[in-house]
Order: sequence, then C-alpha cells, then structure tokens
Amino acid sequence: MAFDKKTLKNTDNLNRGRSLAEKSKELGASKNVIEIIKETETAPSKEIFVSAIKTINNDLLLTKEHKRELINDLKKTYYTVFNFENCPEDYQELKFEAKVLSEISQISFLLMAQRLKTIQDKKLYIGEYADFKSFIENEMPVKRTTVYNYIDIISLFGVQALEQEREMEFSKLIPFIPILKKVTLEELEMRTIKKEYLQKAKTESFRDILKETADLKIQYGLVKQINYNANDIKKIKTFSDYLSKTEEVSDEAKAHLVELLTVIKKHIG
Repeated sequence: MAFDKKTLKNTDNLNRGRSLAEKSKELGASKNVIEIIKETETAPSKEIFVSAIKTINNDLLLTKEHKRELINDLKKTYYTVFNFENCPEDYQELKFEAKVLSEISQISFLLMAQRLKTIQDKKLYIGEYADFKSFIENEMPVKRTTVYNYIDIISLFGVQALEQEREMEFSKLIPFIPILKKVTLEELEMRTIKKEYLQKAKTESFRDILKETADLKIQYGLVKQINYNANDIKKIKTFSDYLSKTEEVSDEAKAHLVELLTVIKKHIG
C-alpha cells in the first residue's frame, strides 16, 4: 500500500541537502541498497520500508555504524507508513515491525504494542520461547514494564479511540491503568470514565494526573488514606516535586515511583 510522500519528513533536511540514496552511495553502500532507498523516496510504502531495512542489514559493503545510521534516518522519515489498519498477522513480520516501532515515537509505542498484543494473544512466540515474558526480554529493545504498559493502554482504551488522538502524550494514560484494571464499573460508566481520562491526558500535566490518580485510588478503595505528620508530608512533597521537574526520569518510571510513594505513605504513622 503506497502512502502520500507529503506525509513523510523531508530527508533533505536530515541529510543537509542530500537525499538518503545519495548519502548511502557516499557511505559506500551496494547498488541494491542504493536502489531500494531510491524506491523509499519515490514510492513510499510499508513493504518497501521493511525491505529497505533488511537490505541494509544484509549489505556486505557497509560498516555496522553506517548501517545503523542509514536505518535510523529511514525510521525518522518513514514511521508514518505504519498504522492501526496494516498490522500484519505473520509472527516474523509482527516481531520485526514491533522492534522497528519501539525506536521511533510516542504513537509508535502504541503500534508496537498492537503488534506485540497480537503475538501475546495468539501465543505466536511458542516455538521460540516458553512464554511471552521470555520473548520480550530477548527480542525487544525496550523495558518489559514499558511493553506491558502500552499493551494495557491498547487493551483498555481501544485502537479506535487512540487512533483519533495521535498527537497525545500516551504515557500520561499510564497512571490510569491500575484504576481501570481493578475497579468494577458498569459498561456505560466505564466508557464515560475512559473518555474523561483521554481528555485529561490531552489537557493536564503529568504531575496533575499523578496527583489526581492517587486521590482516585483512595476514592475507589484501592489504597487506604493514612494520616501522617507534617515532616513526612514535606519530604514526600519535595521528592514528588523533583520527579515532576527532572528530565532524567522517564514518565513510565515516574508513574512507578509515585506508586511506590503511595505505598510508603500507607506505612507512615
């Protein structure tokens, strides 16, 4: 399936006036690599993108560093050829695309999760691995917690709703996962709450969402409210403020640390 080239980022901007095909030639790539990269520029499609990565990886003339450089450039310019409508069914294709998507962007994490969820649901990893956990740990270049978080987002919010929110910071939905998985609600109420959470993820800061979900867990009885002294409150608030401002900790890690703080609060007294 071909895609409009206007949806792709301009490779000239990435390569300072050179097309990616010209760059591959300067790096000493084989004719096969140069030709397939030209195809990615003239007739972009997911199939050509996948073929280009495999051709680059198999090239005998390129160094490992140059292979990595060309593939990274392709990924930056070409992620839009993947979407929720063209998720494959074949195990090897699913695995390959999941690996590629794990290295691109926010939306790509969801596309990655969609493919991994298919592997998980159909147990396609059997034959190579004993369980899904082993598959993730050996095949995927991302943390297992990240994989499970994004699979949960796909499972809980659904592809159709997420497809309409491509510009959202999907990591903001992670703090809502424990609530949606543990709270029992009527179907209509659950749908309403999910829409509300999607809206919050679009309009509120990650810090505000973390605070709100901590309150919601108390409201739904998932954690108990504990009275603790002012000094303890000050220490926890200082650490929470640090988490919200630092760029050294990922959003996923922040969510888990806030969970830990909630547990700590329960034992203060």
